[in-house]
Amino acid sequence: MNIIRTLSLALVAFTSTLSAAGAPKPIKALLITGGAAHDYTKQKDILKKGIEERANVTVEFLHSDDKTMKPVLPFLEKPEPRKRHL
Repeated sequence: MNIIRTLSLALVAFTSTLSAAGAPKPIKALLITGGAAHDYTKQKDILKKGIEERANVTVEFLHSDDKTMKPVLPFLEKPEPRKRHL
């Protein structure tokens, strides 16, 4: 949690300096969770709420309920290449 706390404080400091120049658009962040190390089912919501309350950030997340040490994260698989139409 120390890393998250440090990142949150850095984002708050960064956002504070930008707010003096006007109301900037929120930073978009993607939180990807899953696996056996933590209770990400609960923590993903806690992290989203905490980050958004402390900084001008909109957090979206992709979550896998897979509890193994190497969770399958299908949303990270390489997509099929799209055909270009000329």
